[in-house]
Amino acid sequence: MAARADAAVGAAMDFLAAAEPNPHLFLFMDMFHRRFGVAKFTDSLARFDDLMRRSRPGALPEMRALRRMLDPNTPIETGGGSVCVPTVDLLTCPALYCDRLPPPPAYPAMLREAIDRGRYILTHVGLVMIEARDLGCRGFVPSDVEDAAIDGMKRFVATDGRLTDLELEAATFLLYLGHGDHAPAGFTEEVLAAQRSSGGWALDSGEAQEPASWHPTALAAWYLMESRPSTGSRPTMVPQH
Repeated sequence: MAARADAAVGAAMDFLAAAEPNPHLFLFMDMFHRRFGVAKFTDSLARFDDLMRRSRPGALPEMRALRRMLDPNTPIETGGGSVCVPTVDLLTCPALYCDRLPPPPAYPAMLREAIDRGRYILTHVGLVMIEARDLGCRGFVPSDVEDAAIDGMKRFVATDGRLTDLELEAATFLLYLGHGDHAPAGFTEEVLAAQRSSGGWALDSGEAQEPASWHPTALAAWYLMESRPSTGSRPTMVPQH
């Protein structure tokens, strides 16, 4: 299966390289270069900055906040307000700056509400946990929230002949956080089987007419690369100072 997975990842990298550029795609590309050595994405930070220069002014505050995912030395530019502007994910952004700024006073309540809301809001609590762990922010996520997020993400992952973007996100975050052993038997095979001839994955493999999309493709590739045995410690998802 290793050779098949490597071939699937290679096709996915080609698919992503040809995709329409967007800020979030560059975050994945940069992480793939740093964590897994994908050489074709070496210039992701430069491409992100070029996209910033060409973006409308209203998009710049969000892009400045997201840039921390590519460059740990990104300056905090608030213009007198918060770096976590309303257009940024207000769950994950505070965690991205948890080593430099305190969270909002209501942050624990926001996390607990996210667990109750479920779906992508719940998986984004998993992303908060990744960011906080990578940046060494102990206690940033209350332990009861961590437990609930792990349990919730486990329930999203199944082998039922249908693979969704949400399922891929949950499985990948669980794997990164050290809970990959909870994926059901045959899940990796299901991921491989859902790849389209284009090299990408669709948001829902059960929709035969739905085209492949960059987000599930990036998640599937990350899951497959994260599943590979590592000969040493890998760079973290969030780059370190």
